[in-house]
Amino acid sequence: RVAGFGIIKYNKPNRTITFNCWQRNVDITDPNQKQYEGWPITISQFDNFNPLNHYLLPNLKISESNQVVTIRNSTTKEVVSSVRIKGKSYQPKVLEKGSYLIEIGEGNVPLKYFDILAEKENRKTLEIKI
Repeated sequence: RVAGFGIIKYNKPNRTITFNCWQRNVDITDPNQKQYEGWPITISQFDNFNPLNHYLLPNLKISESNQVVTIRNSTTKEVVSSVRIKGKSYQPKVLEKGSYLIEIGEGNVPLKYFDILAEKENRKTLEIKI
């Protein structure tokens, strides 16, 4: 609501995003200059989709690290989420109980797992060999 400018910094290894906000005509290289009160703000990449009420798909144990995992609604084929995971394990969250399509990998031929059920508490594991 006030004049100023912002800078967004992405920390890819930590998967964080930092939002900075200064008043107009401030030399941001001067360490004595302060940002607006309450700034900077840092969030995790996963804060963008972290619903309190959610369902879980099985824990994915993938043989190759850092794969792209895309979740689609089984009926509509609409993308629910898509993320490059960090490491070899990932348990996707969804907003509704139901059936989902899980795609793993990138390019023209990702591995596809059909009709995977989301549950409130899901302790199942899906082993995936790339």
